[in-house]
Amino acid sequence: MKTFYLENFTNEHGLPLSIRNSAHAENTEPHTHNYIEIVFIRAGHAIHHLHSMDGSEILSNSIIKGDVFTVLPGEIHSYSDSRMFRNYNLCIGTDLMTEMTNDLQNLTYFDTFFSDRRKMEINQLHLTPMDFLIAENLIKRIALLLHSKLETKSRKIAVKILLMELFLQVFDGVLKGWKQNSASMSDNLFMSINKLEEKPQNKVNFAKLAREIGMSLSSYAHKFKDTVGVPPSEYLNLLRLENAKKQLEETDLPLFDIAVANGFSSDNYFIRMFKKRYGITPKRYRMLYSSPAEPA
Repeated sequence: MKTFYLENFTNEHGLPLSIRNSAHAENTEPHTHNYIEIVFIRAGHAIHHLHSMDGSEILSNSIIKGDVFTVLPGEIHSYSDSRMFRNYNLCIGTDLMTEMTNDLQNLTYFDTFFSDRRKMEINQLHLTPMDFLIAENLIKRIALLLHSKLETKSRKIAVKILLMELFLQVFDGVLKGWKQNSASMSDNLFMSINKLEEKPQNKVNFAKLAREIGMSLSSYAHKFKDTVGVPPSEYLNLLRLENAKKQLEETDLPLFDIAVANGFSSDNYFIRMFKKRYGITPKRYRMLYSSPAEPA
């Protein structure tokens, strides 16, 4: 069985950290590594497997674009049935992680993803497209820093700040898609999720959508929740809220127009859901986000 070592990826900059943008063959052999690996699925889907030391399979589950999970040092894993599958591998040395643990251990999902005492379960978060985009931008900024000409000590401080921001974005907060059940994956189900993500403002008939991919509504809802972590209607609301938040930031449209444009039945319902998601009303969010007016 192959073991990957962090020192093989970090010779250029000397920091115990590496970011890899990987494409996968349809199947990969079981392997392990001596570092903490955070996996961000940026395209396609596959089946992820965890194995025991004797090579037997402990569990397997589907992973799709937007999923995030961790593999700790010594854990054995592999992939199968990969389709258009690409991911970012954020590889972190244990010493660097230990330096940050005091600040990170209060994050909502820290123990589940990073404790060496965690249970061998399907522990994944599914990020909405907007959340994933924010995380991806932070990953790219870290990658640029790793290859910058900053003095090594300064670069390490800057990298740790961005890592902290990334961890806060991904492993803290509420209303995230939390996956704990094994789920098989079909191309049709994957495409239906993509359809919601591309145009969440459109009116959606989930019963019709289920029939189009050959499933009953109850079966579709069950598979969807297993795969994404939340029911279809809740995920659709999260997508719509992300679009609405962007419009609050970039336009002066009235709240009613924003609510209707994003598929909400009323501005009161939109306000209630927005506050539940972000802890603040849309009006207050817009006031805080907008730059102060220029003096006359």
